[in-house]
Amino acid sequence: MYGSTFKRLRKQQHISLVSASKNICSLAALSRWENNKYDLSFSTVLQLLNRININPIEFIEMCKNNAPNRKINEIYTAYDNHHVFKLKSLVHSAFAYYNQTKKLDDLFIATNAANLYYSLTKQNLLTMAAQYRLFNYLSNVEYWNEENILILSQSILLLEPNITYHLACHIICQMKNIQVITSHNYVLSMETILKIVSELIPTNIDLAKKLLKKIDFLKVDHSNIFFQIKKEILKKIILYYETNNLNSILTSVEFFKSINFFKEVEEIEKLLDKNEKMD
Repeated sequence: MYGSTFKRLRKQQHISLVSASKNICSLAALSRWENNKYDLSFSTVLQLLNRININPIEFIEMCKNNAPNRKINEIYTAYDNHHVFKLKSLVHSAFAYYNQTKKLDDLFIATNAANLYYSLTKQNLLTMAAQYRLFNYLSNVEYWNEENILILSQSILLLEPNITYHLACHIICQMKNIQVITSHNYVLSMETILKIVSELIPTNIDLAKKLLKKIDFLKVDHSNIFFQIKKEILKKIILYYETNNLNSILTSVEFFKSINFFKEVEEIEKLLDKNEKMD
């Protein structure tokens, strides 16, 4: 979003990529950022804005006030106010608009709206055609920036298990590069992969087990020990699904409560509840 807005403003002033990036960043880095395939540091963005004579506050407002963001604001307003019928209408109109434009950004907006609708109703409005369009895009991502990771994270509940599994594997293959480029995106990637495992357990436990085995080969440093803990919890939940033995799970729940990790307790309880409903 920010990169593409910068690109539009740069071209309006007839400033070349070479002139804009000179002594600030590489031409390739600026080009990739403008096409939403790379993240630049805050200080670098400030220097670039100064180069094209744009005030940072004005730039942020320009990003906020574009048409796609007005659509997003309307969608979130309906969601925040639990206006289910309004939100459903916005989902359908968003997909209708995407079918006209065939632009990925419009597909992402429609998918986000469908995800919010699903969280309120548990009804999936994402068509199979839209699922495979998302899969085709994400499976060819060369750089998992924050936007790409969030697109996947927000659509996990709407995608078929085999699709989320393959996309998680795709991220895992690039984890070393993600970790080198930015620790923030590494954390987001790990959270998304573990979220996919969590959602696979009730729907396709074999894929969940295969994905956990792939995660076992990832090197997780001590600063990310939380991911190791969460991975072990998911293994215990899988064991519970297969044996109905609650002992190890209950021990983990008590441990998380003792360190005030109530979000994790809630996630475990949801998975246990799903298994009971399946039985």
